[in-house]
Amino acid sequence: LFSSWESVFAASMYIVGAIEILLNYLVPQMGIFANKWNNMRLYGELMLILLSGIVAVGVKIVNKLATLFLACVILSIACIWIGIFGSLGSIDVCTVSQTVEATGEVISYLAKVPLANCTEYGGQV
Repeated sequence: LFSSWESVFAASMYIVGAIEILLNYLVPQMGIFANKWNNMRLYGELMLILLSGIVAVGVKIVNKLATLFLACVILSIACIWIGIFGSLGSIDVCTVSQTVEATGEVISYLAKVPLANCTEYGGQV
C-alpha cells in the first residue's frame, strides 16, 4: 500500500515540476489564464491524461508480449545451464597465471612464448 502511494506522489511531483519548467522557463507565453496556478492546473491535467494514455498502451503491449518475454528468459537460463553442464570435465582454460606471475612483463613474455593449447587471442587450439 505504501509503495503505491509513494509512486503516486512521485509521479505528481514529476508532473508539477515539468509543468513549472514549461510555463516558467521554456514557453512562458503559453499561459491561457492570467493566474499562474490555473495555467499549471490546466497543463498538469493535460499531461496527466497524456501520461495515463501512454501507460495504458504500454501495459497492453507488455501483456500481449509477456509470454514471449518469459520464453526468452527461460531459453537464456536453459542455455546457461547447458553451457555449464555440457562442458564439465572438458574445460581447459588458457590463463596467464598457469605459467607466469602477473607482473608488468607478462605482455612481453606472452609475445615471445605461446601458452600450450592456446591461440594468440587466448582461445583453445
